[in-house]
Amino acid sequence: TGNAGIHNRGNAASFGTTAFSIAPAAALAVSLGTTLLIKLLAEALLKTGFVDAALTASGIVLAVFVFSFLYAACLFSRRYYAILASFIDTDMIQLNAGYEFIDGKQAEQLRLAKNPQMAFRHSLVMQFERRYALSTFLILTFAIIMALVLWNSPEYLDSSIIPAVAAMPWLIFSKPWAAFYQNDFHTGLVETLPLDGKSIERARLMAAMQILLKHGSVLAASVAVPYLIHHGIVEALIYGGVTFILCTVLTFVLDRCYARVFKLKV
Repeated sequence: TGNAGIHNRGNAASFGTTAFSIAPAAALAVSLGTTLLIKLLAEALLKTGFVDAALTASGIVLAVFVFSFLYAACLFSRRYYAILASFIDTDMIQLNAGYEFIDGKQAEQLRLAKNPQMAFRHSLVMQFERRYALSTFLILTFAIIMALVLWNSPEYLDSSIIPAVAAMPWLIFSKPWAAFYQNDFHTGLVETLPLDGKSIERARLMAAMQILLKHGSVLAASVAVPYLIHHGIVEALIYGGVTFILCTVLTFVLDRCYARVFKLKV
């Protein structure tokens, strides 16, 4: 945090640029909300009697600001050296985004794993959810849009390619089988746990299947719910099940292909 503040000094737009790069959906929501508040404020300024209300609100805000400033100054005078020492310690540590991140809850999951292969699988899933959180958001967004389209346009439900269309986000946005073999996707458990090549490959496949349970279920539900509303439970189970099975087959085949290519490279 300290290093980031030093590097970004003098660049007033760095925070906004970083926000849109890291979390575009959240940054867009904040931007739209701020724009709406400005619009409402501009409209309120044109109303009669707003000046008195504005003066009252400004007085309250000023009083809160003065109290907050005095309280912050008191805390600063008492805790300055402790805070300074904390910042110095932080700046001495160089953080690298390529390293894995494990918090207390995740470390507990690894500790309770029954065997090294399961612990390695947990670490892969945790790394994927941290590094590729946007893929989950994109798949969820696509599923909601697709469910709404099929619900409002039931004539599309007569097409037999609906499961294939629903599986496309899993093939495009998620791709855990490809992420696990990237150079920057590294977990230190490979060196610290007694794992052979077969165990590592099996753990990667099971980690991809574990991620599929979340993403594939959402995509299958986006197909099954419109069929349930317009055609009944039988068609919902059939088309939703075919969507999930198609995602499963894609995961298995592509994971095996990547495992073979990775072996050839090694």
